Order: sequence, then C-alpha cells, then structure tokens
Amino acid sequence: GFQGEQIVAQPLVILLLAVSAVVTYQVAASYLDQAYARNAQVRALAQAHEVNQLLLAARDELVHLSRLPLTVEAILAHLGNMPDQVRNRYREVAFQGQTPEERFVLVNSGPTLARVPLEQVTGSQFGIFANGDQVAGKPAEFVHIGEPTEVVYPSVPMEAGVRTVAMHVLRLTTPVYAADKVYRGQLTLSVDLPRLRDIISVHTSKQSPLYLFPQESEQKKSFFFDASGWMLFQSGAPDGTKGELSVDRLRAGLQGDIG
Repeated sequence: GFQGEQIVAQPLVILLLAVSAVVTYQVAASYLDQAYARNAQVRALAQAHEVNQLLLAARDELVHLSRLPLTVEAILAHLGNMPDQVRNRYREVAFQGQTPEERFVLVNSGPTLARVPLEQVTGSQFGIFANGDQVAGKPAEFVHIGEPTEVVYPSVPMEAGVRTVAMHVLRLTTPVYAADKVYRGQLTLSVDLPRLRDIISVHTSKQSPLYLFPQESEQKKSFFFDASGWMLFQSGAPDGTKGELSVDRLRAGLQGDIG
C-alpha cells in the first residue's frame, strides 16, 4: 500500500541526493581547480611583466647615462638627484674608456656612492672590466645583458672608513660613441638582483594583487633561473627580514647532484 511505496521511495530519494551532492562537488572542484590554475598562470605573467619593466627602466637609464659627460662628477651628480628607491636598484656604474685615465667604477653601497680603485676590478674573474670590449662594433644604444654575478669589493671608501661590499648583480652594458662616431668605450650599469627577488616575493604572498583567500594555507614559491637552467634564488617573505640570495634553501630536501 501507501506505506510500502514510502519505504521504497526513501532509499531512492537518499540515493538521488547523494548522487547530486557528489556531482555538485565534482563540478565545483573542477571549476575551482581551473580558477586556481589560471590564477597561478596570471601570477607568473605578472611577475614576468614587472621584472621586464624593471629591466627596461634599467636599459633606459643606461642609455641616458651614456649621453651624459662620462666623468665621475657628472655621474655622481646624476645619481645623487635620483630618489633613493630608484637609485638603490643599481649597484655599479662603470666606464671602460680607451685609456686608463678615462676609466672609473662607482659602487652604490646603499648609504653612499663611492669610487673604487681600478686595482680592485682589474684581474678579477668577475670584475666589471673582465670581458673587455664586449660591445665594440655594436650600434649605439645596443644593450648587452650579462649573466647574474656575485661580486665582492674588498675596500670601498665609506664615511666611517673602508669596508668590504658584496653584491649579486645583473650587468647591462652599452657602447659609447663620440659625436664623430668614434668608439670611446663601454658603459655598464648593474641591477641589484635582490630587487628581482622582491618582485617575485610579492607575487607569491598575500600582498599580491592576485591573491586568492581560499589558497591562504597553501605554500607557494617562485624560482629564478639563469639562461642555462640553473636555479639562482627563490622568493621570500616580502614583509620579513630579507636574507642573502642563496640556492641552499632550494636544495634542501632535494636528492641527486647539486644543481
């Protein structure tokens, strides 16, 4: 009778509700996975865009410097007029002229801009003049981007004396020509690599404009590679203490050959 039909219908209703719940969950999970994947892709594109903008700004600054009188006084005056946040993107400015008298290297230690003796850069494997005239014969405003490099200056003049300055940089170099098109030398401007680390750190943190709240508990890291595929450094905490660039933390927990 009617009660028998109710007994038969109840399991069917429960089964239907269960199937509906499973299907709804799978559809929702699928859409969320797609949204998270697209968000990760957009974050990667945003990081690449900001890194590209920083390097384009460095290129424009280098070309502008090449048009100034290439003297220590003129370059120091130009850098001194920059806002601190912009000036501290750059760690080295060096002109490798045709004669020793024309050459100079300026180092930005943060608090001060200082000229270092040429003896500290000549003969060093990673010295700023190590590659010679690598842009000789190239057209004006051509810019060569070097490999990421760790540099140590053992004696940089400071207000309180001299101290050792270590840095990780990406060097941009352009040829310099006189008004009569005669090659004068090469000018190099180096970008502070931790500035690039800071960019990727922001985009893997809650400060990212593309941050999704449901992903709060997930751990995200971005890695910076060189052209050969070697890992150089990883993103950090943008609101915490910024440590030195290192690959040791990247290698932790990995098996196999280092690198």
